[in-house]
Amino acid sequence: KLFRNFSHYGFTQLSKALTRFSSLTTLSIDFANESSISDHGLSHFRDALQTLTSLSTLSLSSLWSEKSSQAIELISQGFGPLIQLRNLSLDFRGCAGQKSTTIQTLSSHLENLKLLKRLDLDLASCSFIDDTDIVSLTQGLEPLKDLTHLNINLTHIEGLTNQGLKSLLS
Repeated sequence: KLFRNFSHYGFTQLSKALTRFSSLTTLSIDFANESSISDHGLSHFRDALQTLTSLSTLSLSSLWSEKSSQAIELISQGFGPLIQLRNLSLDFRGCAGQKSTTIQTLSSHLENLKLLKRLDLDLASCSFIDDTDIVSLTQGLEPLKDLTHLNINLTHIEGLTNQGLKSLLS
């Protein structure tokens, strides 16, 4: 259920291990002590995530490092088969160097999680986010009719204005 001190696991080993737990319903991983998260490693993790079709709760913390320019996109691409997902918590706090289409990609994958009831999304201090990203995120959330709890941390984002925040409220 919970992996700690991820640094002694390689993404490849973790990914292989996860594929053996196809009936797993809850997965929580904190990558806080792992400073070498790379796009290559995250692509292995994404592939393993797609095999966990029984997941109802997924919590991934501290998912960004300076070695990953596609962390948000790679993780969100793993959501496709997770149609049973009801609780999702993603911590991308402090991410930088992501593509301008990153939030659009996340939004397009979130909108397919029709059973999602709870979403916690930490994007604090993500330097690439602006108002158009928040509009895109809002559009991705609209199809989630079962969503009853939404917590989005958007603090310390310089490109965000009141207009972007208003899109979340309208």
